[in-house]
Amino acid sequence: MTEAERRLTAVVARLLALVREGLPEPPSPYLSRYLPEHVAEANAWQLLADEGVVIDWLDPQRVAGEALRVAFGRSDLPMSVASVLAAHHLLVAAAPEDRAAIRAIEASRLGGAEPREHFAGVGRWRFDWCHHRYEPLHVTLGAHTAKVTVLTAVVAGPNRKLLATGAEDGVVRLWDPEAGQPVLDPLAAHAGAVTAIAATAGGFVTGGEDGAVRLWDVRTGRLTAERQLASAVLSLSVGAAGADLDEHVLSASAGGVTVWSADLEPRSEFAAPGVELAVALILAGGGAAVATAENGELRIRRLPGGELHTRGQGGPVLHLTAVRTGDGDAIAVANVDGAVMVCDTATGAVSSSWSRAVDWISCLAAVPSGIGGVLMAGTDAGTVWALEPSDGTSRQVAGGGHLGPVTAVGGLTMLDGRSLLATGGEDGTVRLWSTVLPPPPASAAHHRGSVRAATSAASGSATVLFTGSADGLVVGWSFDGGEVVRLPWRAHSGAVTVLQRVAGLVASGGDDGRIRLWSPDMSEPVGPGWQAHDGWVRAIADLGGSLFASGGNDGVIRVWDGTGGEVRPPLRGHLNAVRTMACASVGGQRLLFTAGNDQSVLRWSAATFEPAGPPLRGHTDWVRTIVAVPVAGGVRLVTGGNDGSIIVWDAESGRQLLPAMTGHRGTVRSLGLVSTGSGEALVSIGGDQTVRLWDVESGSPLHVLPLGVQPHILVAQRDRVAIGTDAGVLMLGVTGTRS
Repeated sequence: MTEAERRLTAVVARLLALVREGLPEPPSPYLSRYLPEHVAEANAWQLLADEGVVIDWLDPQRVAGEALRVAFGRSDLPMSVASVLAAHHLLVAAAPEDRAAIRAIEASRLGGAEPREHFAGVGRWRFDWCHHRYEPLHVTLGAHTAKVTVLTAVVAGPNRKLLATGAEDGVVRLWDPEAGQPVLDPLAAHAGAVTAIAATAGGFVTGGEDGAVRLWDVRTGRLTAERQLASAVLSLSVGAAGADLDEHVLSASAGGVTVWSADLEPRSEFAAPGVELAVALILAGGGAAVATAENGELRIRRLPGGELHTRGQGGPVLHLTAVRTGDGDAIAVANVDGAVMVCDTATGAVSSSWSRAVDWISCLAAVPSGIGGVLMAGTDAGTVWALEPSDGTSRQVAGGGHLGPVTAVGGLTMLDGRSLLATGGEDGTVRLWSTVLPPPPASAAHHRGSVRAATSAASGSATVLFTGSADGLVVGWSFDGGEVVRLPWRAHSGAVTVLQRVAGLVASGGDDGRIRLWSPDMSEPVGPGWQAHDGWVRAIADLGGSLFASGGNDGVIRVWDGTGGEVRPPLRGHLNAVRTMACASVGGQRLLFTAGNDQSVLRWSAATFEPAGPPLRGHTDWVRTIVAVPVAGGVRLVTGGNDGSIIVWDAESGRQLLPAMTGHRGTVRSLGLVSTGSGEALVSIGGDQTVRLWDVESGSPLHVLPLGVQPHILVAQRDRVAIGTDAGVLMLGVTGTRS
């Protein structure tokens, strides 16, 4: 380290100390905005991490931008900094006091283990423990409002490279991968999905379902030329072609291939009518080729007038892409059974093949060789695999970020030489991944599937959290510390869909339609269980004594005795699946409340099993969750549904007490009651990946925390909320320190 570097590091250390000493007063706008730049210049990331929550009072977009600019894809970052880089899109809208909890959740997914004081915030939420599956560090640039369909790198000047993405709603967006931010306003590019995008010398060209081919200025977002085809554009290619080797654009559609000049003046056309998929490419020597797929057959022809090469694929072709290998220009094709092959455009010969590269390929793209492979395949499982032509192997290089399939993939070779992987998803998000990946950490025992069932039970003087997942496993965790106290075991042949305490035991239900009973600590099964429902078991409720009820996809409600099986004929009242149920003492009698896909809440006597009043109607979509809340003078019933609303009812009269509580953008997945510093609050989780607190009496929103992962089920106990997610299990505490 030079003397100048030592002086700069000392200045940065003093500025960080000034921020820490001034907390909880926020730092000056200058320090919040520019101190991250000084940290990056001094390469003082560890100093920043060692200051604990100081990082939460700096502008998270600036911290992430500087880390992305100088470190991402080059070197490891301290976990507290890496968590800001990964979660900056969540942190920008959060109060500084709440950012530590968000960072801690993200760090758990990155495999981090740093001192707890690095994540010890002073907000409404306290991070207690978490067991999430590992995912590599990546950056979420932002999101479209629809599925991402295409992406490519574009040059915006001698010192700037951008990422262009197109979506199913016809919108194109530009992103700065060094700053981690969008550039310009979204472009309304097409009436229908954007189906193709390619970089040109001065911008980029797009094609759409509407048959339009449009040329754009990358610096201004201005439309500079457009042409109309008779059918949807299937692919675009840009390169030097013709006798003068000027830049040309090739478009492929169901009608054939059109060669355009750089400003979209038509030059020539080649008919190829009636194809399902087509990709056109400009060859390295200036010629062109087209590959089409129809009825499971691949056809490759060089243009103009080249020999036609055909090759059967043994099944429907899902994806075609052009690829430039060491041997020349080729076409990569993926079919429905996961097989991929690379075929030479001159001879049609297969140069590389993968008999089953990966399952359920959702997109296929060629990338620069420095990215880690010539071909990248995105999958329905949200992963990306590099396909290595030299030995026919494949390896996972990204995954765990997108909710749902990866629908677009590509490579970015940055101007400083770094290689990054870009992905777009069905969830609309656009993400960057480093190709310099550390080995994943040794994982603790956890679920391999999403956690959709949970309950708590006493075990001696301790409380155990039991969680069940889509892979059929159940795990027991210490409620307080998160240690595994019951190793994973298989409870059902398919997914575990519900866990519930009943009749002094624990009941589990699965997508196999079965209900099983377990000892209170779930150490051993009690009896053989029953085939309870035709389809998934969705809900179980304790009725008191030895009785409990269950509901499922078949729309019926069954009543069981834990010691002897079903005790009466099924209850029928719902028109479709029963998704949730709860039981409570109301007005001197026990009532069972059930709800589901028919948008109604039914009330039943738990003594006679007759209807206890008319249905409660207020939701406009499926009702997913019910919780009974004791209050002075009675019981309030709270329901949440796919319409994003939470409704509070008087459990006895069935009257809606408050206007519908709205805030979740999407499904309300689970509800509970949690203790705060000033009483009790309603807690909810939703499909918008947030956990929210609400005032029970007024219905007013109290607080929202973005999770950055999809939650499915919660268990609230005292001041703590356990949440089952797509990635594992998370435990938060409610501190009550902020209103």
